[in-house]
Amino acid sequence: MSNDDMRTIPLGLWPDANRIAVDPVEYQDSWYKYEVLSNIQLRGSDTAVVSGYGVHLKVEYDSLVAECELGHVPGRRKLLRLDRGVHKMRQIFISSHGGYVSFEAIDWCAQQDITVFLLNWRDDVVAVLTPRQSRSARVVYLQYAASQSKQGVEIARELIRCKTMQQMVALEQVPEHVIRSGKDRLVLFQEGNRVMISSRVEYGSPMEQFEVGLEKLVSLSDIDSIRMLEAQLARAYWSLFVGISIPWERSDREKVPRHWQKVPERVSGISSSRTAQHATNPFHSTLNFAYALLKAQVLQSILVHGLDETVGFLHVSREGGQPFVYDLMEPFRSIVDMSVLNIFGKQVFKKGDFIQTTTGECQLNEGLRRYVVAKCRVPDRDIDDFVERIMGYL
Repeated sequence: MSNDDMRTIPLGLWPDANRIAVDPVEYQDSWYKYEVLSNIQLRGSDTAVVSGYGVHLKVEYDSLVAECELGHVPGRRKLLRLDRGVHKMRQIFISSHGGYVSFEAIDWCAQQDITVFLLNWRDDVVAVLTPRQSRSARVVYLQYAASQSKQGVEIARELIRCKTMQQMVALEQVPEHVIRSGKDRLVLFQEGNRVMISSRVEYGSPMEQFEVGLEKLVSLSDIDSIRMLEAQLARAYWSLFVGISIPWERSDREKVPRHWQKVPERVSGISSSRTAQHATNPFHSTLNFAYALLKAQVLQSILVHGLDETVGFLHVSREGGQPFVYDLMEPFRSIVDMSVLNIFGKQVFKKGDFIQTTTGECQLNEGLRRYVVAKCRVPDRDIDDFVERIMGYL
């Protein structure tokens, strides 16, 4: 083992052996398609996105270098090279199956004021390596004190108010589609309304439910009631995505699983907790990865502002958990939903864009992961502004 290998931080394990075999040609076609789209999206920005197998981020001849292996292609490929003082880079996102970040690379990025975000293939954040951390004992004390007082209820109420308003904006962009069809009725989502066609036509606006929810939120005085209202609105919100068609190339439509043809409910049948984790559908799998990206961005902002990610207001605190990260994600989730929906509205997918495991879990091609990072990031300034607004309650 070389000295460089001994001074590394592992990003995660190599892909599980339970992946169903994929066609190398289909896989590579997908990789290069999204590589081009990602490069267009990132052109002229201060952000780099590195995705692939066994990514290495290291220093060579005092330059920062990132390289990886392309799936099913022998050899390694250099993806990035930065020289001191002549780059504009501020963020590097790494989505990798295995690999390492050397200590020298971490030090190089800190000296150059570059934040490194590490995302693994399980759709989770491994680490956010930011040189701009400023943990403040006074701010953390105020945060904890607020979580134990009525201020905590005010913060939770504001989080859900902002989330609900964003959900209403998002629903205006949901395309017309069939939600449910049966022998004696057809339920559509049409021009922002839920339309049921049976022996007579009935119209109902989902917006009314959210408007009533906002009115009710003002009078809620405890966290449990606020959580219950949020859960009710979330069920209503996700029910309106059910049935949206997922576009496939005609030649691939019969090759993919039938449950990949449309957006199902926001729950995975193979999740032990009956949540959307381990998604079995391309839309929800993409959404899970985009949420991991949002989680990384929010965690960075928390660290920069000197707050404690373990002290939450809305989400339950657990040993080793990060409830405050999930709290601050809430108002931005619908923005991410629309970014993902935009991808699914503009792209016609091919079989190689997604991979299925033997458990039925759906995973993204590494090229598509890179495109999601490039396309679905929330502006850092928007997140920072909201964090500072919540700090005003402390």
